[in-house]
Amino acid sequence: WVAALGSEATVETLDGPVRIKIAKQTHSGKRLRLAGKGLGKPAARGDLFIRVEIDIPDGLSPKVEALFKQMEEDSHA
Repeated sequence: WVAALGSEATVETLDGPVRIKIAKQTHSGKRLRLAGKGLGKPAARGDLFIRVEIDIPDGLSPKVEALFKQMEEDSHA
C-alpha cells in the first residue's frame, strides 16, 4: 500500500537515517537518487541510489485478502 498510495520511508545513509518520499504508484525496481549522500570526500560526495523492493507479507488476514480482491475487481472495472 505504501508503493500504491505513496508515503514516506526512512533509509540508512552514511550520515545516518534520512526520510524520503515514496511517490504514489511506485513500482518495484525503481531507483531513487539521494544527491550528495554517497561515497567521497564530504565536499565532493557522489549520489546514493536506492532500489525500491515491494515486499508482500506472508499469511494475509482474511480481511486484508478481501481488500486485495476488491482492489483487483476495481482495477478491471
